[in-house]
Amino acid sequence: LARDYRARRDLLCRALLDAGLRCTPPEGAYYVLADFSELSDLPDDQFAHWLTQEIGVAPVPGSSFFSRPEPGRRLVRFAFCKTRPGARPPPAPGS
Repeated sequence: LARDYRARRDLLCRALLDAGLRCTPPEGAYYVLADFSELSDLPDDQFAHWLTQEIGVAPVPGSSFFSRPEPGRRLVRFAFCKTRPGARPPPAPGS
């Protein structure tokens, strides 16, 4: 199980980096917080909504994980516990 999750984590992180998001691979969790600030000026909730509606990928807005929402406004969270191998990364907004 751990080996499978490492492979999923690595696939997701590589795809996010290739798509222009910044992230640090987690060492024990099955989700990744990704910084999208180089791709879009949208707040996290609108960026997450855009990804869901336009791309079909549903991240969680990062601000929902902070006691004060400001630190999470440029982050979205992706879970890889249900990721299918070969999943495609989301394209940048406007592409």
